[in-house]
Amino acid sequence: MITPTPAEPYRAPRIPPRPHLFEVAFLPGPERVAQMRRLTTAYLRYWQVPEPLQSDMVLVVSELVTNAIQHGKGQVGLRIKSTDTRALIEVSDENPDPPRLRLATDDEVSGRGMLIVDSLAQSWGVSRDGMTTWCNLATGGS
Repeated sequence: MITPTPAEPYRAPRIPPRPHLFEVAFLPGPERVAQMRRLTTAYLRYWQVPEPLQSDMVLVVSELVTNAIQHGKGQVGLRIKSTDTRALIEVSDENPDPPRLRLATDDEVSGRGMLIVDSLAQSWGVSRDGMTTWCNLATGGS
């Protein structure tokens, strides 16, 4: 009598170790903000970033990319690096005039982007050349 050998147990593919990183560069256009939200959401799901952090990161990306498209010049770059303890989001364009935090009046329909970033991020700033706006968000790791 032949004794069957047990089958190898299924092993799920390993999730790549952190840090996770993606970068993209694109020409500005009105459709790009929605595309960058979708792209960011896809990467964050793949990286298994939990809610509500995932939503906060997508909102920050949306605001920073919108600023770069509306007020920047030339090509726009988006870079996201996520580790166990923090996420760094950077958006670059070719305009050396940095974004600024301002208070929009109740009648204004825009102008609150950096206020939103300021409220969600642990910290944010602008590169010395003024062409990259960055922010850090806590990821909840140790």
